[in-house]
Amino acid sequence: MILDRTKTRLGKAIQQMRQDHGLSVEQMATMAEMRPQDLYAIERGAKAASLIQIHAIVKAIDSDMLALMEKASEIRDVNVSSNINRNNSYGK
Repeated sequence: MILDRTKTRLGKAIQQMRQDHGLSVEQMATMAEMRPQDLYAIERGAKAASLIQIHAIVKAIDSDMLALMEKASEIRDVNVSSNINRNNSYGK
């Protein structure tokens, strides 16, 4: 449960940072050299991001891991079950 909550908070923080920079999922994924489906799943908390993916994501928006972790720590009251159990229909 703690790992699920962490994935969800991290995903929401990535989503917020992406939106703060005015980027779409597709734009950010291209900049981070990853598939949009993977970024979308990470943002929803359905997939755990690897350290390499996290590094690529924060570098794509000219940020760093510390800033991402600080933003994730500020996120409260995440609904873990709805984020993880939702079917991934992105890109289908």
